Amino acid sequence: MIGQTISHYKVTAKIGAGGMGEVYRATDNKLGRDVALKVIPQEFAQDAQRMARFEREAQLLASLNHPNIATIHGLEDGAGVRALVMELVEGPTLAEKIAQGALPLDEALHFAKQIAEALEYAHDRGIIHRDLKPANVKITADGKVKVLDFGLAKALSDDASAQDASHSPTLSIAATRAGVILGTAAYMSPEQARGKSADRRADIWSFGVVLYEMLSGRQIFGGETASDSMAAVITREPDWNALPPAVPPRIRELLRRCLQKDPRRRLQAIGDARIVLEETDAGEVAPAAVSALEKSSGWRGRILAALLIVAVLAAGAVLQSLRTPAAAPRPVARVAQTLPQDTALTARNRIILAIAPDGSKIVYAANQRLYLRSLDSLTSVELPGTEGASAPFFSPDGQWVGFFAAGQTKKIQVAGGTPIILCAKDGFDGSWGPNDTILIGSAFSGIYSLSALGGAPSVLIPPAPGFIFLKPVAMPDGKSFLYLRGKSGNYAEWETVMRSFQKDDSTVVLRGANQVLYTPTGHLVFARLPELHAVPFDLASRRVTGNPVRVAQNVDYTNAAGTSHFAFSNTGTLVYLAEQGAPGLKTRLVSVDRAGKISVLPLDVRDYSDPRVSPDGRLIAAHMQDAQNDIWVADPVRGTMSRLSFDPAEDETPLWSPDGRTIMWTATRETVARGIYRRAADGSGKEELVWSLEKHAHLRDWLPDGRSLIVEIQDSKTGTDIWRLDLGEKPTATPYLQTEFNERNSRLSPDGRWIAYSSDESGRIEVFIQSFPSAGAKVQASSNGGDQPVWARNGKSLFFRGENAIQEVTFEASPRLAVGKPHVLFPDQFENPQVGGHTGYDVFPDGRFLMVQSPDARQNTGGSRYEFIFVFNWFEELKRVSPSNK
Repeated sequence: MIGQTISHYKVTAKIGAGGMGEVYRATDNKLGRDVALKVIPQEFAQDAQRMARFEREAQLLASLNHPNIATIHGLEDGAGVRALVMELVEGPTLAEKIAQGALPLDEALHFAKQIAEALEYAHDRGIIHRDLKPANVKITADGKVKVLDFGLAKALSDDASAQDASHSPTLSIAATRAGVILGTAAYMSPEQARGKSADRRADIWSFGVVLYEMLSGRQIFGGETASDSMAAVITREPDWNALPPAVPPRIRELLRRCLQKDPRRRLQAIGDARIVLEETDAGEVAPAAVSALEKSSGWRGRILAALLIVAVLAAGAVLQSLRTPAAAPRPVARVAQTLPQDTALTARNRIILAIAPDGSKIVYAANQRLYLRSLDSLTSVELPGTEGASAPFFSPDGQWVGFFAAGQTKKIQVAGGTPIILCAKDGFDGSWGPNDTILIGSAFSGIYSLSALGGAPSVLIPPAPGFIFLKPVAMPDGKSFLYLRGKSGNYAEWETVMRSFQKDDSTVVLRGANQVLYTPTGHLVFARLPELHAVPFDLASRRVTGNPVRVAQNVDYTNAAGTSHFAFSNTGTLVYLAEQGAPGLKTRLVSVDRAGKISVLPLDVRDYSDPRVSPDGRLIAAHMQDAQNDIWVADPVRGTMSRLSFDPAEDETPLWSPDGRTIMWTATRETVARGIYRRAADGSGKEELVWSLEKHAHLRDWLPDGRSLIVEIQDSKTGTDIWRLDLGEKPTATPYLQTEFNERNSRLSPDGRWIAYSSDESGRIEVFIQSFPSAGAKVQASSNGGDQPVWARNGKSLFFRGENAIQEVTFEASPRLAVGKPHVLFPDQFENPQVGGHTGYDVFPDGRFLMVQSPDARQNTGGSRYEFIFVFNWFEELKRVSPSNK
């Protein structure tokens, strides 16, 4: 390697071989500086999937800018190798200094404080080191600490072994270098040694091990083999007698807290360690009683010393109690924050808000993106790159936000940056558990689990005909979770189920709730539209131990999805969305011309979904998500509305027959898992079952000859597929597009020869046009993301939603298949269902658009207004009104 050039870096010398690759000194020919090149091993560099993930992680790691962290400059290719370009740090490693013996107390504390500052800075940005050890700490000539290889253990791990300590890059790459193997194993936390995922508490453990070693000059958990070291980490306690007598009691206590094997009992934040180090004087000596206790070799001396300590502490406690009155319960405070008039809440059929575990900030979905609001600030800031985002949820450390967008599950750092795609699966709601497992509620597709590092999701709850599975919540033990199951719309019959991750030991713990969360106070807090209730709950026995009490009213909800908008932090702050008026989503139908001019249609304010214009343009069919989830027909000229379906179960995706005389829709019924029903559009006669199936399905279009339908069917293996249903005495279904990707929101061209649909085959949702009835010639219509295509009535152009706008693209089939360049018609400031195979708009024959609009946030319309209600110290009130055994 020496003498070779990688990109514009000339290799000049070999520095060493670390656990994650060889390291070279090189000269940057552009900037005239020396850098360190960490050459990525070939077995990693040749793995395209792993390197793609590594590049994403490297971008994140390169954002670290701290005086005690070695900077990552970039990732370069050249000379047949890939190398990470890093700051060159001159000086010995901490391991080399410790090899010469225990460090002086003041020097050890000085180094430890700098290491803690580096960890604190990284942890605040959601980055964990995972491989902290003396060999990864450099000491410069002026005594400054530089921590190396931040986050590289995670970045270079593969999905299959990311949670197996024996497959960590430091262990596996340097298998022939016993010193490296033993070094890594000796500093692992117990959870890492057991093969479990690591969070920032693993770094706190490693920090304690490093500090102990600096003070004692010896390893705590050394062994002859890596297995011996890992076994010692799991089973052996530190030898506290190996610490020098001069180590202050506060530092001894800090070490004990860092080296708790149970991460729940361990020091929870490295910033607390930094504070202890800052407040501890290296010259501080142990009190006489402690000194006597440590030095006394006889039982009499130990007893006397212990009695002395107890007496001193007791006297101090008595004096303190005389001076200080008992702490009063913290007062409960309520604050309302009205949302700005231009705030359009996004996808309110899914949860729109979340609060950080420490209660310091909230995130909510509005204006087709996510906004972050720190509670010490009066303003909200947009999280970049979250266009189309919905259903946000925080990581347990509060440094990341998970969400769904463009048919994918993503995460983004609270501090900002580029969102990271975790998997190509959408969901209605998510929960991030303490073991870095994300739960995804996918309604009719079941419930999935996903590593927070990304990868392929696993099925936890498979789909079942006619049932939906929503709102999974990871429990604090990391071993179990709650979820809701039931039939759409029948909230009174929904069951809250608790089960383990590893086995199906499902237990019904509650009935009649449409949303449930578990509190640290030992309660289930659940919604029954539009109220919140709480009931004491015993986690071990999985049963409620008291009677429910109402704890909040006027909590905003969406009736169709049974979604109530509330959340609370581990510190006891409750936040919920409230409407200044009656709760529940209210929308209206409007017509919009090509220039974006809005005209309100004289129809009731309701909860509209999937509006469809009749062939002659006179009437509108829509699914009303409020009331009983039924199909209605509206006359926008007369301003009248009539109900077409009456069953209490869900009826959705209405569709006009080509002659305008009949309406079909999909529905669930008590005796039918999923069916297609029809009735005369004028309301005469009764509804008639046309076809039934076991899987969830949506009606999309009717062929011009009236003999066949386009139906989209959801499959747990192939996602959403497009089928053709030929009507007749015995309807027959045939797949048109059935792939590993999701094809949805399909619409036939007016002549029936082409079908437009959206698909996530490219990694994001785009609109395609393909020949019909045979799936032959195909062209992509959108250029930068798109969904919900709708044809112009003349068939010469196609409309779709993309980049927060309604766009149009021209189309011609002859003499060759061709589409024009998409162009924006007007901003998309309207209700957008985004997921689930629904199209939130349609087009009139005269070219006007039929859109669904929320009157709460549109051009000072004087409609409903929304506000966030914050209840601080709410747990104090909860414990008072609903005592529990916890």
